[in-house]
Amino acid sequence: MKRNSLWLYLLIVLWCLLVAPALAENRSAVGTGAASLEGAHQGKIYCSQVYFVSSSYNGEVSEKMVEVAQFVEKGDPILKIALTDAVWNQLNASIDMDMGILNSKVSIAALKQKIKDTETQKSEQKRLASEGMAAAKSIEQLEDQLALMKLQSVQAERGLENIYKNLKRQRQFLSKSLGQKVVNRVPRFYIVKAPMSGHVIWENTNTGVGSWAAGHLFTIGVMDPMIIRTRMYEADVMNLKIGDEAEVLLEYGADRVLKAMIKSIGWMPVNQSIDAPSYYTVELEIPNPDAALREGYMVRVMFPKKP
Repeated sequence: MKRNSLWLYLLIVLWCLLVAPALAENRSAVGTGAASLEGAHQGKIYCSQVYFVSSSYNGEVSEKMVEVAQFVEKGDPILKIALTDAVWNQLNASIDMDMGILNSKVSIAALKQKIKDTETQKSEQKRLASEGMAAAKSIEQLEDQLALMKLQSVQAERGLENIYKNLKRQRQFLSKSLGQKVVNRVPRFYIVKAPMSGHVIWENTNTGVGSWAAGHLFTIGVMDPMIIRTRMYEADVMNLKIGDEAEVLLEYGADRVLKAMIKSIGWMPVNQSIDAPSYYTVELEIPNPDAALREGYMVRVMFPKKP
């Protein structure tokens, strides 16, 4: 029994000394060979851009046009939401300026008529003054009244212009936020549109037909190119620059070697404590034309050794 245990112990020691180092060397040298690559750095893949699509107006989902993993173009409709009566009435009230416009027009017309009547009265007073039948002071008073009324008329017309400008801005805002043109009345449905081109990488559970849509609805990500983020020690960062190429190997799955290029190198360490080692975030850009790489994949990043 002791003899067998001794042989087993010797076999384990032999494996540790000869086989294990060879496997480790082979794993770190995938692609180009250990002599030409620096040590592997662990990283994670992310979308190069991410946009969170939220609901501007709450309501019941009446139609869903997209699914997770689907590619959408900027401006594509992705969700149709029925506005509640309260929201619909409130939005319509924001563009209901008919009464204000009418009141402004009536005021302007009344001022113009009054100016016309006062000018006629002024002409008559001048005629009477030339015949010695009216005082010059009465003409000055009429001129002061005319100046005041003309100023009021200009202000009233500017006020009407502002009403029209505000109405135009409000219609443009509602047209953009509701996803469809708004003229005199607000539509009963709100169309959520894709704010950017990319893949739908997440959807809320409340986006199904009949669900109550509110808050964060979808996440859209740009998947070509993707971004790899890794943290590197200061001694390694010193030898890198923007544009340097690296070889990338997926941590699990396919063993093909991919190419990536440094896009940015952090200017501040992740941990700024004075007694902590300085590691910097390095971002690399990696092509992903077939959307084979997904957000969250773990990778190993290896840089060629520099002389």
